[in-house]
Amino acid sequence: MFIRSRNEGNAIEAMGIIPEYRGRLMHDFWKPYLSYDCEHVFCNAHILRELTGIHEDFKQKWPLEMKKLLVEAKKKVEVRSLRLNKETIGMFEDGYDRIVQKGFRKNPDRDDGTVRRGRKKKSKPRNLLERLKLYKPGILGFVRDFSIPFDNNQAERDLRMVKVQQKISGCFRNIEGSMFFARIRGYISTVKKNDVNVFEAIQGLFENRPFMPGCAE
Repeated sequence: MFIRSRNEGNAIEAMGIIPEYRGRLMHDFWKPYLSYDCEHVFCNAHILRELTGIHEDFKQKWPLEMKKLLVEAKKKVEVRSLRLNKETIGMFEDGYDRIVQKGFRKNPDRDDGTVRRGRKKKSKPRNLLERLKLYKPGILGFVRDFSIPFDNNQAERDLRMVKVQQKISGCFRNIEGSMFFARIRGYISTVKKNDVNVFEAIQGLFENRPFMPGCAE
């Protein structure tokens, strides 16, 4: 269990979403998220970037092998409509374990015997390897369950317009305006995900027939 800092905890609690959420939460290992009681899955786009950075900074080969495995698993999932067979899943999971072990051999948890205050600092490769090992089910969840996306890029795209708005005007004038903006953008994003024409969906609002996911026209 991780301890949240006061500011981080206050912001998350104030939003009132994650504290009560018991479903599936995809994120990038941010420690405050990990302290909440829900199913944790992890964004592989973030992991790919970390692997690239470690390869470039530390000149190690195992990160490239892990990147290749994750990308190959993603492609395999994309061409299947229902599920992967047990043999294919086992192949990816066994390969994942072999690469992690190879990384640990390259990055042993050295202890020089010196007594220091606080937690012993670990290298970036070692930190990533420990997360890869500890959170394997949440990282490879997309291989077993096709309802789990490979990454959270869609969520980041949904939030991008908020940042665009901040760049244009700097901030919202009041809470009411920000709520209107979020509601409009949420509606537009929802209709696009359901392959509904945005202009027709907006027109439907003024004609008292708003689009509702799962409801027939």
